[in-house]
Amino acid sequence: MTELYRIDRDYPLSLQIEKQTNATFVPVDGFSRRRGPFLGGVLRSDGGFVQNSACYIDENRNPTGKPSPKLTEDAEHRPGNWLFGGRYDLRFGHFLVESVARLWALDYIDVPISGVVYMPGRPLKAFNPKRLVSRGRALYDLFDGLPSPEIISKPTRFETLFIPPQGCGAGELAVGCPEFRYFARKRFTKRVAPNGDDKLYISRSAMLSSPGQIVHEKLLETQLERDGFSIIHPQNHSIDEQIARISAAQIIVGVEGSAFHLVAYAANQNCKIGVIRRRDKNHGIINHCRAFHGARAIDLDAFEYGFVAPGSKHAIGNAVLDFVSLSRQLRFHGLVGLDFDLPTLSEVDVAEGVEELQRKILS
Repeated sequence: MTELYRIDRDYPLSLQIEKQTNATFVPVDGFSRRRGPFLGGVLRSDGGFVQNSACYIDENRNPTGKPSPKLTEDAEHRPGNWLFGGRYDLRFGHFLVESVARLWALDYIDVPISGVVYMPGRPLKAFNPKRLVSRGRALYDLFDGLPSPEIISKPTRFETLFIPPQGCGAGELAVGCPEFRYFARKRFTKRVAPNGDDKLYISRSAMLSSPGQIVHEKLLETQLERDGFSIIHPQNHSIDEQIARISAAQIIVGVEGSAFHLVAYAANQNCKIGVIRRRDKNHGIINHCRAFHGARAIDLDAFEYGFVAPGSKHAIGNAVLDFVSLSRQLRFHGLVGLDFDLPTLSEVDVAEGVEELQRKILS
């Protein structure tokens, strides 16, 4: 795939914030899977596309593209100073790396900002903007002192619009620009007090009808519990409860997933973080953790092979891990005790585990 966009973790982006007067934000101009991503973004008063308004998921997938200038003809006018926020993506992990990826610019704008304006995270024929905003507000409000967010549903011309480059994202973009990392450290909520155990395992085993899991995760959990780990299933806890547990832990281990984007922000600076791969490559979650925790974030690669449950509606893969290798890596990095040892899985064990997981995903 063609490399489209990279973020250099050491290269500042603050000098690239674009300030436009009478620019028009066009939220959506159609969508076709055959011709690529949906079109939307900011057009200058002369109709030119503001490249900073292109929204990226990761370094490989196509960004949003230039909308038709014809859509600006009947644009509503909005006075005041506004910040372009990009995509308001309600998927947990994407919100925490993409929908907040331009908010760092607030620290570099010296005028009061009336609000942050977004387009929907995906094309929608009909939607209630206020309802969509409210669904993501708990994640947005994890960062303190922000102007109110607003989803724009029709072309809108702004008296003054600030359009910063995207400073974070999925994949390799998860390292974040320096300004984004500073913003997140400074603004991530301090209202939740740490409350929990020293060792925390973040599990995916209780997820029903959901891909992206590992075979025999329960066996791993059993051994970790014997080693003193507390098991948490994030979907069963409020955001505040998750933050309290994460910020209290000194060691956090888990299978890679969106919960680790919250770990990147909430874990204390002395915490060791072990991320177990469930895919054959690093897909960015470890990059995000390392951006905030450096070498204390550890890539645990015991991946053997992946599979998609036949008939699954989702192409997201599941994984079979080498438990012997995983045990060795956990011990080597000091995440578990020296006597920690996972059982060796026979071919029959693996086959039964794959079948059991496929049934759960398809249930």
